[in-house]
Amino acid sequence: MVKLLENKLLLYCDNINIVISNASILLSFSGGSDSSSLAFALVKLKKKYNFHLAFIHFNHKMHNRSDSMETYCISFARENKIKIFCSNIKVSDGDNFESSARINRYSILNEKAQAYKFDF
Repeated sequence: MVKLLENKLLLYCDNINIVISNASILLSFSGGSDSSSLAFALVKLKKKYNFHLAFIHFNHKMHNRSDSMETYCISFARENKIKIFCSNIKVSDGDNFESSARINRYSILNEKAQAYKFDF
């Protein structure tokens, strides 16, 4: 997986005409198995290429493990010296949860990406 991700990152950097060591990546990090695998791979590649990496965690407070997932993400980021942003998102009861949560996450991701000039 790391090699595949590395090849994709190199291709994306080539497509936007930047050197990978100058790239900046913001990962939406839930703490689940998919985003944790991606976080591990990106941390490994960061050590190789020294690009800027940050995480963002969204806590929807929708299940009994929400806070422990946030704690895990913060701990993982600190252990790997990665900046992490955390955001609580409240979705109204009458709304379609998945759709509303996604819209809120993308809005915050775009704000952070613009404010901190993330490439990916």
